Amino acid sequence: MIRMNTALFLAFMAAACSGGPGDSGPESGHKSGEAAVSELQKQAVLPAKVDTSPVLLVLGGAISAARGLAPEASYAAILQNRLDGSGTPLRVFNASISGETVAGALERLPVLLAQPLQRAIIEAGQSDEARGTGPGAFGRDVLKLLQAIRSSYPQASVLVLPSAHAAGYRNAINEAAGKVEGVAVSGLLLEAGPSFRPDDVGLQHRLGEELFFVIERAGR
Repeated sequence: MIRMNTALFLAFMAAACSGGPGDSGPESGHKSGEAAVSELQKQAVLPAKVDTSPVLLVLGGAISAARGLAPEASYAAILQNRLDGSGTPLRVFNASISGETVAGALERLPVLLAQPLQRAIIEAGQSDEARGTGPGAFGRDVLKLLQAIRSSYPQASVLVLPSAHAAGYRNAINEAAGKVEGVAVSGLLLEAGPSFRPDDVGLQHRLGEELFFVIERAGR
C-alpha cells in the first residue's frame, strides 16, 4: 500500500481545485487530479539507482579525513578525480574520522564492508600514538582489521600508510601486514617529514597523485 505524502496531497488538492482554460466542469477537474496523483505515485515508487561500482575504501584518521580542509582538498578526493580522468572504474569511499583509533575503525568495519570492495587504503598509527595505545595492542588491532578485510574480500588489495613516527608502531604495522596476504606497506606519508599536518594542502595533493600512480601500476 502506498501512503500519500505531503507532496502528493498538495498535488492532488491543486489539481482537484484549480481549473485550466479547457475545463468543462467538475468531472474534468476530477480526472486531471487523478492523473497528477497517478504520475506522482509512479515517481515515488521508482527504485533508487544503486551505484555498484567497485569501491576503494579509505580508512584512517586526521590525515585521511583532511581535518581543517574542504573535502575536495583531501587526498581521497584528488585520487577520485585522477581515477575518473583516467577512466578507472573505482569509487573512492572515504570513511576516515579524525582522531579515530584502529580499534574504533574495527567497530565500524562490518558496515563499511557492505560496499563492493576492490581495494583499501588504511592510514594508521597517528591517532593510536596520540591516544596512548601501546604498540602491542595497536598491532593486534591492525592485524584484526587486515584479516577482516581480506576475509570478506579475498581478492581485495590493501595498502597501509603508517602515520606514526615511533618505531614501535611502524614495526607493529609491518609485522601485521606480513601475516596477511595481499597487504603492502608504503612510506609515502612518513616521507613527508617529522611534522606533517592534515591541513597541509601540498601534502594532500602529493598523496593523491602518488597513490593514483601506485594504483595504476598495480592495475597493469
